[in-house]
Amino acid sequence: MMRAFAVALLALFSGGMAHAGDTPAVPADQTPGDGCQIDGKPVDAALLAAAEDLQAQSDTTGRLSQVIDSLVPSMVEMVKKTTPSASDEALSEFSDEFRKEMKANLPEVLKQTACVAARHYTLADMQQMKAFYATQLGQKMLANGPVMAKEMFTVGEIWGMKTGMSAAHHVLEKLRIKGVKI
Repeated sequence: MMRAFAVALLALFSGGMAHAGDTPAVPADQTPGDGCQIDGKPVDAALLAAAEDLQAQSDTTGRLSQVIDSLVPSMVEMVKKTTPSASDEALSEFSDEFRKEMKANLPEVLKQTACVAARHYTLADMQQMKAFYATQLGQKMLANGPVMAKEMFTVGEIWGMKTGMSAAHHVLEKLRIKGVKI
């Protein structure tokens, strides 16, 4: 589920171009919380500012808030499954506090995603994206992004559960036929 959240997060910032096979990675010279660097050198402040400006123009904060809101029911369901005795009041409190905690940490993920964008795009690239987002099609893409991300999250979650269970069953069966004790 968190993998789907990460993919949705990347899709939201990159304009929907993240794919299910993409593996979000932090370069060796960049650990979460460090200053933004490329090849061990600080990223140019203008480039980082352009990435942050692009996030603001594309309402990344608002879109991530929507992703968080769509994630909350799944998290509540997980709590229900792991703690069946949890009262409705406790689940409601969990829901409210989880949402609040996630949203309180948005500035950190925005900082990190701006850094990722700065590592992959030039200042000219970001200016072109900003110009695109100002067009009718760019605005349509931004408007449809949260709805599409929510739909893709659901599709990915269902596909992952269904395919994962089926694949595990078939692999276990093949391994047992080969004599592998598992």
